[in-house]
Amino acid sequence: DQFSVFQVHGEMVELTPHMKLLGTGTDCPVQLVKIGNDAYGLQSHPELDEKTFSLWLDKLPELQQLDQKTLKEHYYALRTEYEQIGRRLFENFLEIAGLL
Repeated sequence: DQFSVFQVHGEMVELTPHMKLLGTGTDCPVQLVKIGNDAYGLQSHPELDEKTFSLWLDKLPELQQLDQKTLKEHYYALRTEYEQIGRRLFENFLEIAGLL
């Protein structure tokens, strides 16, 4: 499956022999990994909602250095998809953890 995620950082996990690559992205080739049987790493922000996005724009210097208009256009164009994907990822996590 392919889906959109909000990712603006430049950091990236380096794969080790104990990691399995599960997802890639255009700007972040290592987007989702699995480590062993029970641990996952995600390089995006599935928790992102409008309130958090606005807070980040006001408080985070790394976002303040970017073109605010473009960031807002991109976020609002994909907001519904981001929120749906975030819920799906969280529900999948809860199911894998045996909590659903």
